[in-house]
Amino acid sequence: MGSTLIIATDPTIDMIVGDDHVAVDTITSMALGDLTLQGGLNGIHHAPSGSGAGAQYNLMFLSHVSFRNMSNAGIFIDSIVAWDNNLIDHVNFVNCGTGIKQRVSPTYAGGEAPGQSYLDKNVFYHCQFISNGVALDLPAERANNLNVWVENLFDNNQNGVSQMTNNLSAVIANSDFINNGGAAVLTNDGSNLSIVSCRFTAGLQGNAMFSGTFSVEGSSFQEGAGGRASMVLNGGILSFFNSYSVNMPTGPILNGYFFNNQLYENPALSVQGVSVQNGKKVVILPGGTTGNPAPTLLLGAPLQIRY
Repeated sequence: MGSTLIIATDPTIDMIVGDDHVAVDTITSMALGDLTLQGGLNGIHHAPSGSGAGAQYNLMFLSHVSFRNMSNAGIFIDSIVAWDNNLIDHVNFVNCGTGIKQRVSPTYAGGEAPGQSYLDKNVFYHCQFISNGVALDLPAERANNLNVWVENLFDNNQNGVSQMTNNLSAVIANSDFINNGGAAVLTNDGSNLSIVSCRFTAGLQGNAMFSGTFSVEGSSFQEGAGGRASMVLNGGILSFFNSYSVNMPTGPILNGYFFNNQLYENPALSVQGVSVQNGKKVVILPGGTTGNPAPTLLLGAPLQIRY
């Protein structure tokens, strides 16, 4: 990606589009690697005007690609059928309006039909989302399923990392969140987002880390240079396991389960096991935390990430 650079001299054009606007229910694949795309409206735009409303993109490989200075989005999945079962590795989204953007057709009425524009079983490995407006804008109607972000960096995204609706069984693992803005860094409505072995540093932009429903396992939290952030924006439904906060307060906790955490200034939740229902805490497993909390669910120990 450091040797091949394609620059859009017109900031209103899409740089890569689909190639079949006639057929319905068309399954398409694409491989893209070792280059940088810069300066367009969208880096990849899969929409009815190019791909066709019935297009499904499967078994794609995007590797060592940078999307830079896209005014709308690095990748825009727009009113087609799906991105399903794809590998996106070592891909960078830098200074774009949105890193990955999803939009359902305004004429979509439900069911399996063109325009549902869902994302299923996409793996984002070793990607970077840096200085975008928002990293992940994924408001699904037909639910998105089983998407995974592994060893990603989310740094300095002004309006937060995720704005998710109806994303089922999504996982972000072994990733770093640094100095991201927004009312909350991760906003998730209508489903549970699993956070495993991640590191959160609020920085100057950080306000809160979570809004919505989350399971957090083996993760750490610190204020950094900001000094004003909390872990939780609103009550939500939360499960925290084997996590610790260096100096970031939890914020309001209304409902959730907490097992073997060490949480800054919140000794009532820093026990072996406690349930919170409508703000009322009930100890399930008495006694303090056992050893230093660390991820055990998937990874066993935090990994050293080299971006």
